[in-house]
Amino acid sequence: ALFVGVVLLSSAMQIKSTMDEPQIMERDYARADYLEENGMTFGYATFWNANVVTELTSGKVEVVSISIDENAEGQGVPRTGQWLEKIEDIGMNHPNESVFILLSPQEAERLKDFLALSGAEKTYEDDGLGVYRIESQRAFFDAAEKLDTP
Repeated sequence: ALFVGVVLLSSAMQIKSTMDEPQIMERDYARADYLEENGMTFGYATFWNANVVTELTSGKVEVVSISIDENAEGQGVPRTGQWLEKIEDIGMNHPNESVFILLSPQEAERLKDFLALSGAEKTYEDDGLGVYRIESQRAFFDAAEKLDTP
C-alpha cells in the first residue's frame, strides 16, 4: 500500500508540474504562425527547435536540424545533420530561395560571424528565439563553408 501511495503521489506531482509549465508554450505557436504567415517555409534550427516548428505547422514549415561546431579559430559554424529530416533537405536543394535560421541568444552569439557573413537579418524575436532571414540557401552554405575552410 505504501509503494502504491508513493507511485501515485509522484505521478500526480509530475502531472501537475507538466501542466504548470508545458513543453510547448504560446510563444512556440506564435513563432510557428509568424514563419508560416510570412512565407518562411524552409530553414534551420538546433534539434529541439527544428522539430517543434515542423510539428506545429504540420510540415508546412520544414526545419532542418543543425549542430553548432567550432572552426580552428573558435568561430561557430552551423552543420546540417540527418536525424528526422528528409535526405534531400540536408544539402543545397533550394539555392536561390531565402531561408531562415532560428537561434537562441546564446546560439546567435556563437554564430555571430556566420550571421554577419551570410547577411542574416533578424526579423522576429521573442523571449526564447530569434528568427534570422538569409537571402538564399546558397548564402547560408557559402558562409558556413568560408568559416569552415582553414
